[in-house]
Amino acid sequence: MLRSILYDILYQHEGFFYVFQSEYRRQAALQEHSRGDVVKWHYNSLKRVLLSLCDYSPAERLYLIIDAVDESNDKDRREILELLFSLCLKTKHCVVKVFVASRPVGTLESRIDELSFIRLQDQTQLDISRFASDFLKRLKFTGFLDKAIKYIVDNAQGVFLWVKLVGEELVTYYEEGRAENDVFNFLKSLPTELENFYEHMLHKMGRNRADLQTGVKMFRFVLFAYRPLTTSELLHALGIPDNPDTEFVASDEYFHECIPRERRITLCGGNFLEIRQHLGTSRVQVMHQTVREFFLRNNECVASSDFRVSKKDAHICISITCIRYLILCAADMKKMHSGIKSWTWKNFEGFAQYLNDRPLASYALSYLKAHIDGCCGDTAVLRLT
Repeated sequence: MLRSILYDILYQHEGFFYVFQSEYRRQAALQEHSRGDVVKWHYNSLKRVLLSLCDYSPAERLYLIIDAVDESNDKDRREILELLFSLCLKTKHCVVKVFVASRPVGTLESRIDELSFIRLQDQTQLDISRFASDFLKRLKFTGFLDKAIKYIVDNAQGVFLWVKLVGEELVTYYEEGRAENDVFNFLKSLPTELENFYEHMLHKMGRNRADLQTGVKMFRFVLFAYRPLTTSELLHALGIPDNPDTEFVASDEYFHECIPRERRITLCGGNFLEIRQHLGTSRVQVMHQTVREFFLRNNECVASSDFRVSKKDAHICISITCIRYLILCAADMKKMHSGIKSWTWKNFEGFAQYLNDRPLASYALSYLKAHIDGCCGDTAVLRLT
């Protein structure tokens, strides 16, 4: 969190560079003999850089807006907030204002009398009530409607994402033919903390072996691709086997039989992934930044599950998929244009149309080398190259 704050300050105030420069040189001198040209920014050095704002001479106003503070770990959050409180009190020349967005956490609650604050959950109760009422009425909730709405409003803490996830769970449960009383009891059994809800969703995934394999591959692509993937790119990736021991047939006919339908993404993504329109193109992405953090940080629930996603394994999976995809494209092109000595405009048009029907080719040609570099010399990838 501290590194991100400093990066944003420097990005918008280039004059602050001299503070970074002096600290960088200090760290370089201390580490010269042990780390050569590589300088590691220690946590204390980052704290010194931030606190140097206290003596920053330009008479400016700096507004630091920090979102989702409750998603950080307790120790990091406590230290950063204490640092920011100290900074606001001690600045001599410039004015620093800090805006923190967070669900209620002890670190902030203990200092609430010293701060100006707005409890957003108090401002959003009516909207959450309307949102909950809408999907509960569609479930034909009658006798328990008011109780269910009150329960959701009381436990949402202003987080619409939690309400949305609760609604999806209730719809699925209701569609199993459950009684209204059972649905209400199920509602009360759902986790009220967002991360615990993610754990609940994760436990439900991957009960079918084929769904598990597809889900893991999707998360590897979505979390570690170098740009967001379109729906067609991801579906084509799923049609290529990434297990090096699985036979790969470079046949256009066989490949088309292996491409799954779009519904597969939402089914195997367990509501963690969503398909969203962007500039006329559908893209696959995690439904919220907290989902990315849930899977990538050292979370015990994810680490002990079949959905643990390591960076190296993701690069290997993506590399093998892209290599085999390009092999498929090359094999098809060879068959399509064998015996042609000189291309006409129809040949070029046909080639352009072929590439247009192979959406993953563009991504593979652009980023394959970067993914191979991330494989750390994996033998299976080296054999393919």
